[in-house]
Amino acid sequence: TLGGGGHAARVLEAAPGATLIGIDRDPAALAAAGARLAAFGDRAKLVHGNYADLPELLAGPQVDGIIRKIAVQSGDRVRQGQTLSEIDSSVQQAAVANLEQMRAAQQATLAYARQQLQRAQSLYQEKIGTLQDYQQAQSAAQAAEAQLSSLEAQIRQAKVTLGYYTVDAPRAGTVGDIPLRVGDRVAPGDKLTTLDAAQGRQGDVQGPVEQAGRLHTGLPVEVLSGKGAP
Repeated sequence: TLGGGGHAARVLEAAPGATLIGIDRDPAALAAAGARLAAFGDRAKLVHGNYADLPELLAGPQVDGIIRKIAVQSGDRVRQGQTLSEIDSSVQQAAVANLEQMRAAQQATLAYARQQLQRAQSLYQEKIGTLQDYQQAQSAAQAAEAQLSSLEAQIRQAKVTLGYYTVDAPRAGTVGDIPLRVGDRVAPGDKLTTLDAAQGRQGDVQGPVEQAGRLHTGLPVEVLSGKGAP
């Protein structure tokens, strides 16, 4: 659960490429944590809900957008990782493409800055250029490298976000009701469906070893309460 957001902030600081989903039932806690995590932007996704409902929350949208496709129907059995729905990602795809174009331009800028640095260094070593020119070339190359690193990080994060436009099943289960329809606008926290993982009840049955040969699949078992009642 999210709480005050202190641990969440540390996680995001320690993992610059990660996106964190914080869940809490308390609206006041969500508001306080949202203010604390605002600096992390889209990397911190806050959802009002109960941690016990995590599979259903993860089976819903993690981004804002318009539902483009619902790939399952109520009652379908799905496997973990199977696509449940798709949200229109055209805007996010355009953002990724724009960042990649900016990266290509910045790579050219960095290559030029490094050439200028080599030239300034050679001139300075030959007593032709000045120390000031050499230092300026160093600063320009360092600034270009930092800008390229920043763009690389933005592209990685944008691609992570792009993955959220496909909603996959967080576990195997049976699809419940689907209240949303193609064309509906959704936001993080909206419930797309539920996933019922129940496959009957499981329990351990102890019995005499000498009776093991009589056990077989489909053998009825009577379950009694602690008071001996069925």
